[in-house]
Amino acid sequence: SGKSGELLSKMIENVLDIKKEDVYFTTLVKCKSLNNLNKSHIESCSDYLFKQLELIKPKLIVILGEKTYSYLLKDNKNFLQIRGQEISFNNTKLLATFSPSFLLRNPSSKKDAYYDMLKIKNIMETLN
Repeated sequence: SGKSGELLSKMIENVLDIKKEDVYFTTLVKCKSLNNLNKSHIESCSDYLFKQLELIKPKLIVILGEKTYSYLLKDNKNFLQIRGQEISFNNTKLLATFSPSFLLRNPSSKKDAYYDMLKIKNIMETLN
Protein backbone atom coordinates (compact mmCIF):
# COMPACT_ATOMS: atom_id res chain seq x y z
CA SER A 1 0.00 0.00 0.00
CA GLY A 2 1.02 3.62 -0.29
CA LYS A 3 4.23 4.66 -2.02
CA SER A 4 5.81 1.25 -1.43
CA GLY A 5 2.88 -0.45 -3.14
CA GLU A 6 3.04 1.97 -6.05
CA LEU A 7 6.75 1.29 -6.50
CA LEU A 8 6.22 -2.48 -6.36
CA SER A 9 3.42 -2.23 -8.92
CA LYS A 10 5.67 -0.26 -11.26
CA MET A 11 8.47 -2.80 -10.83
CA ILE A 12 6.13 -5.68 -11.68
CA GLU A 13 4.32 -4.07 -14.56
CA ASN A 14 7.19 -2.14 -16.16
CA VAL A 15 10.09 -4.55 -15.72
CA LEU A 16 8.42 -7.97 -15.57
CA ASP A 17 5.85 -6.85 -18.12
CA ILE A 18 2.98 -8.58 -16.33
CA LYS A 19 -0.13 -7.30 -14.63
CA LYS A 20 0.02 -6.86 -10.89
CA GLU A 21 -3.22 -8.85 -10.72
CA ASP A 22 -1.37 -11.88 -12.14
CA VAL A 23 0.99 -11.98 -9.15
CA TYR A 24 0.11 -13.67 -5.86
CA PHE A 25 1.15 -11.61 -2.85
CA THR A 26 1.38 -12.82 0.72
CA THR A 27 2.98 -11.67 3.92
CA LEU A 28 4.75 -13.33 6.83
CA VAL A 29 2.31 -11.78 9.26
CA LYS A 30 -0.91 -13.78 9.15
CA CYS A 31 -2.24 -12.75 12.54
CA LYS A 32 -1.32 -10.27 15.24
CA SER A 33 -2.58 -8.85 18.47
CA LEU A 34 -3.48 -5.24 18.97
CA ASN A 35 -0.13 -4.75 20.71
CA ASN A 36 3.06 -4.00 18.82
CA LEU A 37 4.04 -6.41 16.09
CA ASN A 38 6.94 -8.64 17.01
CA LYS A 39 8.56 -11.88 15.93
CA SER A 40 6.09 -13.97 17.92
CA HIS A 41 3.26 -12.72 15.68
CA ILE A 42 5.03 -14.17 12.68
CA GLU A 43 5.85 -17.43 14.45
CA SER A 44 2.38 -17.91 15.93
CA CYS A 45 0.85 -18.21 12.46
CA SER A 46 3.79 -19.53 10.43
CA ASP A 47 2.01 -22.86 9.89
CA TYR A 48 -0.62 -20.92 7.95
CA LEU A 49 2.04 -19.41 5.69
CA PHE A 50 3.74 -22.74 5.00
CA LYS A 51 0.40 -24.44 4.30
CA GLN A 52 -0.45 -21.58 1.95
CA LEU A 53 2.81 -22.14 0.05
CA GLU A 54 2.17 -25.89 -0.03
CA LEU A 55 -1.30 -25.41 -1.52
CA ILE A 56 -0.35 -22.74 -4.04
CA LYS A 57 2.83 -24.52 -5.17
CA PRO A 58 4.52 -21.43 -6.54
CA LYS A 59 7.15 -21.93 -9.23
CA LEU A 60 9.02 -18.88 -7.98
CA ILE A 61 9.03 -17.01 -4.68
CA VAL A 62 10.36 -13.48 -4.61
CA ILE A 63 11.27 -12.31 -1.14
CA LEU A 64 11.14 -8.59 -0.53
CA GLY A 65 13.61 -7.57 2.12
CA GLU A 66 16.22 -8.79 4.53
CA LYS A 67 13.91 -9.52 7.48
CA THR A 68 11.61 -11.66 5.37
CA TYR A 69 14.58 -13.56 3.95
CA SER A 70 16.16 -14.20 7.36
CA TYR A 71 12.90 -15.42 8.86
CA LEU A 72 11.73 -17.62 6.01
CA LEU A 73 15.08 -19.29 5.37
CA LYS A 74 16.30 -19.18 8.99
CA ASP A 75 19.48 -17.69 7.60
CA ASN A 76 21.54 -14.80 8.91
CA LYS A 77 23.87 -14.49 5.93
CA ASN A 78 24.70 -11.01 4.75
CA PHE A 79 21.63 -10.01 2.72
CA LEU A 80 23.71 -8.00 0.27
CA GLN A 81 25.64 -11.16 -0.64
CA ILE A 82 22.58 -13.36 -1.28
CA ARG A 83 20.34 -10.66 -2.77
CA GLY A 84 19.72 -11.34 -6.44
CA GLN A 85 20.93 -14.95 -6.25
CA GLU A 86 18.66 -17.82 -7.22
CA ILE A 87 18.20 -20.16 -4.26
CA SER A 88 16.28 -23.41 -3.88
CA PHE A 89 13.71 -23.38 -1.08
CA ASN A 90 11.52 -26.46 -0.54
CA ASN A 91 11.99 -27.42 -4.22
CA THR A 92 10.94 -23.93 -5.32
CA LYS A 93 13.09 -21.30 -6.94
CA LEU A 94 13.52 -18.27 -4.71
CA LEU A 95 15.12 -14.90 -5.25
CA ALA A 96 15.48 -12.18 -2.64
CA THR A 97 15.60 -8.51 -3.48
CA PHE A 98 15.16 -5.22 -1.70
CA SER A 99 11.78 -4.30 -0.30
CA PRO A 100 10.08 -1.30 -1.90
CA SER A 101 10.16 0.57 1.42
CA PHE A 102 13.95 0.07 1.55
CA LEU A 103 14.24 1.38 -2.01
CA LEU A 104 12.25 4.47 -1.13
CA ARG A 105 14.70 5.17 1.71
CA ASN A 106 17.75 4.18 -0.38
CA PRO A 107 17.11 5.21 -3.99
CA SER A 108 20.71 4.41 -4.96
CA SER A 109 19.79 0.69 -4.64
CA LYS A 110 17.06 0.92 -7.30
CA LYS A 111 19.53 -0.01 -10.04
CA ASP A 112 20.40 -3.26 -8.22
CA ALA A 113 16.70 -3.99 -7.72
CA TYR A 114 16.13 -3.41 -11.44
CA TYR A 115 18.75 -6.05 -12.27
CA ASP A 116 17.12 -8.40 -9.75
CA MET A 117 13.80 -7.89 -11.54
CA LEU A 118 15.46 -8.77 -14.85
CA LYS A 119 16.72 -12.00 -13.26
CA ILE A 120 13.21 -12.70 -12.00
CA LYS A 121 11.84 -12.12 -15.50
CA ASN A 122 14.43 -14.53 -16.93
CA ILE A 123 13.56 -17.20 -14.35
CA MET A 124 9.86 -16.78 -15.11
CA GLU A 125 10.50 -17.20 -18.84
CA THR A 126 12.42 -20.44 -18.25
CA LEU A 127 9.62 -21.78 -16.02
CA ASN A 128 6.91 -21.27 -18.66
